[in-house]
Amino acid sequence: MKSNKTNSRRYQSSLREAHAAQTRERIILATLEYLESHESDTLTLRRIADGAGVSAPTVYAHFPTLDALYLGIFQSLQPRLGLQVDKHPAGLDKLTELPAANFPAYARYGKALRALLLAPGYHRARRSNRPDRLQRWVDSVKADAPHLAPGERRLGAYAVNAFWMPTMWHWLTETCGLSTEEAIRTASWATASLVRALKHDAEGLKADTPRKTRTASINSKHVHSKL
Repeated sequence: MKSNKTNSRRYQSSLREAHAAQTRERIILATLEYLESHESDTLTLRRIADGAGVSAPTVYAHFPTLDALYLGIFQSLQPRLGLQVDKHPAGLDKLTELPAANFPAYARYGKALRALLLAPGYHRARRSNRPDRLQRWVDSVKADAPHLAPGERRLGAYAVNAFWMPTMWHWLTETCGLSTEEAIRTASWATASLVRALKHDAEGLKADTPRKTRTASINSKHVHSKL
């Protein structure tokens, strides 16, 4: 008898969890639909409640603040945008494929993604998995550019990975006014150029390079003044 009660409680608990997950997804979808036709600064939790067909307290129970809602949207969109930590490719050459793979998805969820990029909650979400994410970037450089010192490898990894991220897509399309296709070509070319530099000419990443360059310039001027 006791076993039946335990199983019943587990069943009821599973039903509640499933219902909560469905409600959460309805709220997120309602938010995405709202952002498709409205400016992000008009978004309120009460308006989302109306769109999702739930009460305002229900929305607040799942997302007590707009930042929490944006975080939920990011977590929902992450696999659709190709931004999962475990999907980062191994090897530098594979990075050149990411603008073409990801930018169309960014454009597909353009309004929601633009709203996320302006929301503090999005950036907090990105920081939450930063150690794992950035380490994968560094590892992708290490395999193909073992000659780099750890500090050079870290800086190079951050530079080369910047060009396939949503922030770069947003800058190229919104600030520069490029089409998605133009943004893909630009970001792919920049990524390929950085990959070549990391493999063959990463001198500029050395910590003392600016100082050496300045010293060489001063010495050159001194020689010319003597002449």
